[in-house]
Amino acid sequence: MRKSRSSGGFFLCFFLNILLNFEWTVPGFALLGLYLWLRYDWLLWCMIGAFSLFILYVLLWTLFLKLINKGGNVKSEHRENKNPYSQKAYTPQSPNNNR
Repeated sequence: MRKSRSSGGFFLCFFLNILLNFEWTVPGFALLGLYLWLRYDWLLWCMIGAFSLFILYVLLWTLFLKLINKGGNVKSEHRENKNPYSQKAYTPQSPNNNR
C-alpha cells in the first residue's frame, strides 16, 4: 500500500476520536442537567469526573492506535526484482538478433 505523505498528527486524530465517540458524554450531560436542576455540589463533581474519564479514555485509545500504527509500518528488506516485464529487468535486444 502506498503511504500517504501527510500524516494526521496526534492532536488531529485525538479531536477526531472525540467527535466520533461523543455519545460517551451522555452521562456527563445528564449529571450536568441534574446539577442545574437540583443544585447538589456532588453532582457537579460527578459530572466533571465523567467528562474527565471520557477524555482519558479517548486519549488512551488514540495513543493505543498510534502505537499500533507505528508497529505496522516496519520497512521490509530490499528484494531483487524478478519481474521480466518491468523496466529495470528489461534489456533491449538489437533487431539483427531475431533471425
